[in-house]
Amino acid sequence: MSKARGSHVKNYDYKDMIKRVEDIINEQIQTFLNSITSNSVKELQCSLH
Repeated sequence: MSKARGSHVKNYDYKDMIKRVEDIINEQIQTFLNSITSNSVKELQCSLH
């Protein structure tokens, strides 16, 4: 019985870990896209002047 409970907890932790990793990756992508966007805007402004 305790063995089954242990695997269940492990399974839950695994899903929780995946969710956290996804959150971190999404955050990294957002930051990356934001930096690309701001860099593009800066380059546009420079080329306009």
